[in-house]
Amino acid sequence: MSDTHQTASLITHEGCPWCESTRLKTRFETIDRSGSGEAFPIVECLECEFVFTQKVPTAETIGPYYDFDEYISHSDTKENLVDKTYHWVRERMLKRKYKLIKKHSQGDNLRILDYGSGTGYFLNYVKTMGWDVTGVEINEQARKVAKDKFGLNLNPPELFDQLRGPFEVISLWHVLEHLYDFKEKFQAFYQKLTSGGILVLALPNHTSLDSKWLKQDWAAYDTPRHLWHFAPKNIKLMAAKYGFQYEASYAMPFDAYYVSILSHQLKSKNVLSLLKGGFLGWLSNINCTFNPEKASSIIYILKKK
Repeated sequence: MSDTHQTASLITHEGCPWCESTRLKTRFETIDRSGSGEAFPIVECLECEFVFTQKVPTAETIGPYYDFDEYISHSDTKENLVDKTYHWVRERMLKRKYKLIKKHSQGDNLRILDYGSGTGYFLNYVKTMGWDVTGVEINEQARKVAKDKFGLNLNPPELFDQLRGPFEVISLWHVLEHLYDFKEKFQAFYQKLTSGGILVLALPNHTSLDSKWLKQDWAAYDTPRHLWHFAPKNIKLMAAKYGFQYEASYAMPFDAYYVSILSHQLKSKNVLSLLKGGFLGWLSNINCTFNPEKASSIIYILKKK
């Protein structure tokens, strides 16, 4: 069994967190340009091809890496063009997310658990559709925004085990990559779903065209906040191991533009970087036209057997 060494503030995996192989290769180092400016290695397992961030802060010390105004999943800031674009896209994606879930769900007025609810926009949308909603969010300020703006009482993660199911839907929108205990949570989600219930995962895809083009500058690595970097192969393996049927995958086309533009703007904020990022996003979307598993970000639908 492989080891994971934890110092006072850093976690170093000596084996693959997924398959436990010790055949690891460092791809490159990424810079936390959104916050600390520190460098973090991106490591690949040569056995199962799982990719993860090495030498990450512990769960107890990661907090400050989220504490900057531009971390917009925890805030409502609209101070610059990228932030405004994020909010514009979010509003238009709410309906699409809802329709995708309805397509793969059984019945109406479903019970949904949204894990990592941020400031509550998605939960509020499905609540207006008559669904019974429950949310989990780690960030206290985000929970406050959800309460003040939408009247949503989101739960902190420590209350997750106490949440009463079962649920017909559990959703994680760009959240699984943040969870230290992602394997344990996968099992827990399975237990909290009804038979035939669905687990919905939205995740960046490090095998996309924009990721391969940008390499260490790909903003969706977002180290050290993103601990794990998933590809369709990883999700299929996880689904099979934990009792899910891999139902479908869908491209998130706006994400290719957002990530590509952000990647360029983190290096230099000018019109040229905006145009270069937009062009790369367009190329990435063209590349996944007939195969959503090549998209920059993917929505996965997994059904409990």
